[in-house]
Amino acid sequence: MKKFIFVILFISSAAWGNDSLKIGCLEGAIGADIFFEILTEACNLSKINCERIRWPSERTLKMAELSEIDGDGPRNPNVEKYYSKLVRVDFNFFDVEFVGFGRNPKIKLNSWSDLEKFSFAYPRGWKIFDKKTPKQGRIVRESPAQLLAMVEKNRIDLILLTKWDGLELVKHSPEINLLPGVLEKMPQYLYLSPNKAYLAPKLIESLKQMRKQGKIKKIINAILEERLKTAA
Repeated sequence: MKKFIFVILFISSAAWGNDSLKIGCLEGAIGADIFFEILTEACNLSKINCERIRWPSERTLKMAELSEIDGDGPRNPNVEKYYSKLVRVDFNFFDVEFVGFGRNPKIKLNSWSDLEKFSFAYPRGWKIFDKKTPKQGRIVRESPAQLLAMVEKNRIDLILLTKWDGLELVKHSPEINLLPGVLEKMPQYLYLSPNKAYLAPKLIESLKQMRKQGKIKKIINAILEERLKTAA
């Protein structure tokens, strides 16, 4: 009997494979949750075990480059300037849109320079906003909830977030609008540590298969429907 059980376990292990990934991916943001759901499905198709590491994002980036964990995501290509050892899995999971939310729907944001006319705020730690927004009129706060309170009380003209995270934040505040225009759109990728780069082709093949079958769109739509619903 013990021999029979051992044979079953051996066959099961061989069929699944011994590859595994520990991927840095913060929990909470809609984009991060969508990314990891897509990645989990791709890993299942590729017979790869996948684990989510929920530590702070800069920490996991450094750990991935040092091969202390196996990768990090979702990330845009700008990380390659600072973490040159990371290997991009060359498949765009989705695009992230950086946008504004405010009371006045006549405000249009088609470029970063458009912000010069307004007072605005965004959450601490968002490097793209630190780098690309004008310093004049800029306010930085710890949490999105603080930003929402400020724009609701007319203390600022608008807040900056990703489109998905902003829609979730303001879903119970009908007086706050998604403003017309997009400040910037960025593709989102998985980055692997050097010692796991060999898994990239297998993952790309699975991700392309998922896209062709409509699975990625289905995952995105399901999570957005759940997170953005306004029912009490």
